[in-house]
Amino acid sequence: MKLVVIAENSSYGGISSYCLDLCRELCLKGCNVTLVVPLDKRITNLWLRNKAHEAIIPIEELNLGNGFFYDVRTVNTFLANHDFDVIHTNGYRMNTLVRICRLLHPCRHRKLKHLVTMHSVLPWNISTSRQKLYSFIDCIGHTFNSHTIAVSNYTLNYVYSHSLISRNRITTIYHGMDLLEKEVIKKNDICIISFLGRLSHEKGVSFLVRIIEKYLLTYNDTNVLFEICGDGEEVNVVLQLEKQFPNHVKFKGFVKNVDTQLENSDILMVTSKIETFGLVVLEAMARKVCVIATEVGGIPEIINSGYNGMLVGYGDIAAYVYHLHSLIVNREKRRELCSNAWGTLRTKFSFQESINRYLKVLWSL
Repeated sequence: MKLVVIAENSSYGGISSYCLDLCRELCLKGCNVTLVVPLDKRITNLWLRNKAHEAIIPIEELNLGNGFFYDVRTVNTFLANHDFDVIHTNGYRMNTLVRICRLLHPCRHRKLKHLVTMHSVLPWNISTSRQKLYSFIDCIGHTFNSHTIAVSNYTLNYVYSHSLISRNRITTIYHGMDLLEKEVIKKNDICIISFLGRLSHEKGVSFLVRIIEKYLLTYNDTNVLFEICGDGEEVNVVLQLEKQFPNHVKFKGFVKNVDTQLENSDILMVTSKIETFGLVVLEAMARKVCVIATEVGGIPEIINSGYNGMLVGYGDIAAYVYHLHSLIVNREKRRELCSNAWGTLRTKFSFQESINRYLKVLWSL
């Protein structure tokens, strides 16, 4: 079976990491898999290309971004020139392009199976008109998928209730995490609290800024440093916060090595307004970083509040600040949560189990 996995045309993020990890493991198992990286004028995704080359994953590129009809023709030509059995897409844009190609040329692509992983959903009550249109088109499109993978039960329930897909053609497969064999030892003299993610509305950046501001104005704590990593349209509010608290807030922009950032952190803040799963939560847990996150989307499927992390309602600044302070001053509590989180990864989010479930779906197509 020849499989092609098409990433989304974005910089480092959950989708890129998912596609990379998936292709790496499938290659190790001897599968005939190719990773395709869409390119356009705005985004080159050098991170994903470089990582794929390091892992010796066969890679191809698709030049898109010159208009919708041009993109359809490009994808159609690509599929026609390759004898793939299964194409696996991972974002609204590529999902739609592949569906259109299969509908326009049913004879040419009649043997091609289309597998889709749903990494994100756009709730109507907080989506823009354009996002609602994308979500509506994608939900209709699930009818034409050979199979759909949801990254969480939250995502599965959303897709199932908003589309005509039958229940036996959608499966939840969590993104697994390889556990580090080495001991992660925190040697920080101060407590380093990190935020990693796109600086955008759905990631709750304005909420993040208000939490940090409230904390620093409430507690005269000189032994804390907030490190904000990422880029996006709301970068200016982060820069303003850094200017307001130069000794306690450090904006690091896009970081290439997420592992190093997490290994040097004590606490990870997740402030998302929308989060279908939360891969960064697993990445933090694997590196013995205590996580405090908003109780949205698929995050409660990972975190049992008070046992392996802390959950706070989105928008509740006072509660977030209270729990954040309790973790900062109580090192033993952080160790307990991290130890329990490690156990959660072993029992519920094994990467090998995720791959086995993926292969089961793949061979059923």
